[in-house]
Amino acid sequence: MKLALPQNEVVFDEITTASGSTTLTGLSEITVKGHIENGGITNQTFQGNLLLSLFDEPVTQSTRGDENTPFSYSELSNTLYRDKHR
Repeated sequence: MKLALPQNEVVFDEITTASGSTTLTGLSEITVKGHIENGGITNQTFQGNLLLSLFDEPVTQSTRGDENTPFSYSELSNTLYRDKHR
């Protein structure tokens, strides 16, 4: 059985804050502009939904090493915003 993976890719062209700052703070208002690509070509006819998720900085986690050598990895664990857009 083959997994159904999306063929389209979201490309963010610009992310700006109302204040012009490059740092997001609580209750910041932002504008995101972008486009949809399929195979590197802009998809002008896309009419689907977008699930947008904004995460805090990556957090470094470590395994316990109970059965294998411990190792560290980066994880996006703190979701700041998640919503479906049309």
